[in-house]
Amino acid sequence: GTISGTTKSFDIGTCHFCTPGFSVPLAAASFSKSLCQECVAGKFSSFGGWNDCFECASGTYSLAGAGECTSCEAGKSSSPGSSSCEDCAAGEYGDGGPCATCPQGTYSPPASASCTTCQVGRYSA
Repeated sequence: GTISGTTKSFDIGTCHFCTPGFSVPLAAASFSKSLCQECVAGKFSSFGGWNDCFECASGTYSLAGAGECTSCEAGKSSSPGSSSCEDCAAGEYGDGGPCATCPQGTYSPPASASCTTCQVGRYSA
């Protein structure tokens, strides 16, 4: 096959596929190299070709033109289809997945990867 950076596609015989991060909408009646569309932020296409871009899962994000989603850092999370991650709130923690509430008797400041046990004689509800 041949690769063409200007058309964002490659050819294999008579079949045309978009490069990762690009897709052809399922509604397209016929394929043309010019139909390759960049995936919007929060979506990805790892294969390209005859498929729509897929939404990033919770705890991941992507920028426009992504071939895959990136996991959020510890202490951050995202909702499905996000273009960035946000800090977990005070009293929550995150390990790259959805933020979770700290158990009773523990606490955390914003953007924490874990909860801290309260000192003796103190409590957290």
